[in-house]
Amino acid sequence: MTRFDTDYDGEQPFGARLVSEPWFASLRQRADELKALQTGWDSYKAQPLDHATVDKAVELAIALAGSFPACAPQLVPTSEGEVQVEWHAEGWDIEMLVARAAISQAQADD
Repeated sequence: MTRFDTDYDGEQPFGARLVSEPWFASLRQRADELKALQTGWDSYKAQPLDHATVDKAVELAIALAGSFPACAPQLVPTSEGEVQVEWHAEGWDIEMLVARAAISQAQADD
């Protein structure tokens, strides 16, 4: 299970502040779904996702939650074992690719 109690400001666990966000429960559920993917989940030969990569994608989504308050973050797996964190709202598309527990690519378009 992903830890959502990472200290953010030293006074209050950051995850505790997000429990009331409407998207928080679905983000947590999606992370668990990605961790449960089996070999061939994409109808081809994609391997299961590394749990550390999923956790890093969740951390990124949580860390940037205040920057994109108008929309919920989405977690999208890739067949290469990466997790893309996406925000889509008001004509903006922001996508960050997490690979092997590190951000490997970021893109923003309007």
